[in-house]
Amino acid sequence: MAGIACYVLFLLISLPARLLTAALPGEQVATSGISGTVWHGRIDRLTVARVPIRELTWRLSPSALLGGRASLKLDGQLPGGEFAGRVSVSLGQTVR
Repeated sequence: MAGIACYVLFLLISLPARLLTAALPGEQVATSGISGTVWHGRIDRLTVARVPIRELTWRLSPSALLGGRASLKLDGQLPGGEFAGRVSVSLGQTVR
């Protein structure tokens, strides 16, 4: 049983970042150059509603998941300059 639990944990830790694109609405979102894992990854080019974002990187906080929310540290480049920040979503769908 412990072997199965370790295997499942390994699968969760190594989930590829490209799985995230399946959750994005395809009509207004285009991506290319996806690498890394869902925990720490990069998208070379992301376009959302015709707004280009370059070199988007993220890091998902495992400790926030224990508290019932997803917290991402984001960095990237917009046409007007660079940005960095955090986005958090709770189980109740509250975005901060």
